[in-house]
Amino acid sequence: MKIILCRAKWILGTILSILLPFWERKWEELKMVEGESEIIVEDVEHVAEVVEKVATVAEKVSEEVAEVLPENGKLKEMAVLIEAVSKATAHGAKLAQDFVHKVDAVKHDIDDLETMAEPVVEKLGQQNSQGK
Repeated sequence: MKIILCRAKWILGTILSILLPFWERKWEELKMVEGESEIIVEDVEHVAEVVEKVATVAEKVSEEVAEVLPENGKLKEMAVLIEAVSKATAHGAKLAQDFVHKVDAVKHDIDDLETMAEPVVEKLGQQNSQGK
């Protein structure tokens, strides 16, 4: 059993030492993309907040207008329609904000994973360079 465990470690070390140089290059490319995408995510979050605020105000205004207008009129129908569309838009903006927050949480989890894996990668890289 001890021999199998030693061989498994040896095989895993060999595989990692072969794959890590390729992984590091890709990781740098991912970091560049991450920086650019972070800016975009912040912009999307800001836009979603503004859309939600505007839609909420439009919903309230159209509701108030609909209450004042006479029943069965075209203007009242339009006010009710605008209210419904505004409500749906506000909901969609809220969902977009929630999505952005979840993506941000996943990013932090990945950063934590990277922090935990970094010492192992460095150690394997040192072992690989010493073994050459």
